[in-house]
Amino acid sequence: MTRWTIFFLGVACAVGCRDQEAAVSSPQSADDLTTSAPSTPGADAPVVFTLPEGLGKGAWNKKETEIKLVVGQIFRVVNLDPSEKHTLHTLGDPCPHGGDRVYDAQGQKLTEGFNTDAIPLGGWLECDVKTAFPSNEDDLIYDHYQFTGTGDAGKIYITVAPSAP
Repeated sequence: MTRWTIFFLGVACAVGCRDQEAAVSSPQSADDLTTSAPSTPGADAPVVFTLPEGLGKGAWNKKETEIKLVVGQIFRVVNLDPSEKHTLHTLGDPCPHGGDRVYDAQGQKLTEGFNTDAIPLGGWLECDVKTAFPSNEDDLIYDHYQFTGTGDAGKIYITVAPSAP
């Protein structure tokens, strides 16, 4: 399985970043992290998390590779998995259910605000991280379509720290 990440102006982007020069890199192994922190901090430099091809019903990540965000960041989830439907389930924290915005593979905005639609193949959702979320031990954030409450199916390991004063 090969996952490609394209970097534009120092920000990782799987698709939709057009009209800019790109440098392409591939992971060295299947164990490479799928989270890319922006090299240029700022509200419009998203933290990108990629759902790789073949993820299926599995966990998005492991406890050891927990997604660590800070209030004020944009969390972008890119879907490269054609085998199953995926989207972010939340109860409103750190962002609305299904993210704040969902885009197709061409970068066209499909929805804004609460939604239950799957992230299109090659598309992404963006979550404007608004509230702290210190622990997901109670599984309040998960893959809306894959989570079963047993085993690792659809689990997401994620925390959100308060913004710096």
